[in-house]
Amino acid sequence: AMTLLEPCHQVLIAILQALGYLSYPARSGAVFVVSVITALYSKRRSVMAVIERDLNACIFWHALWHYTLPGGALLAQLLLSWESTEPLLKDGL
Repeated sequence: AMTLLEPCHQVLIAILQALGYLSYPARSGAVFVVSVITALYSKRRSVMAVIERDLNACIFWHALWHYTLPGGALLAQLLLSWESTEPLLKDGL
């Protein structure tokens, strides 16, 4: 069972980005924030489907939870690397 504390670090990053305390490029930051919000919404819908005993909805929303959070983080990271003017790895690594 998932607790509320598990996605806290993603939510904290999203909040700090929205408040301007982090300086991710806007596009990658927005993708990350949207993926976190979508993932949390999907997780909530999955729980509601369990309560309502709707197996198909539970499978759909739970699968969406598992795809949106890592998929959004991956897309945000790719956008970040494409938008970055600094090398991502130091020479010799």
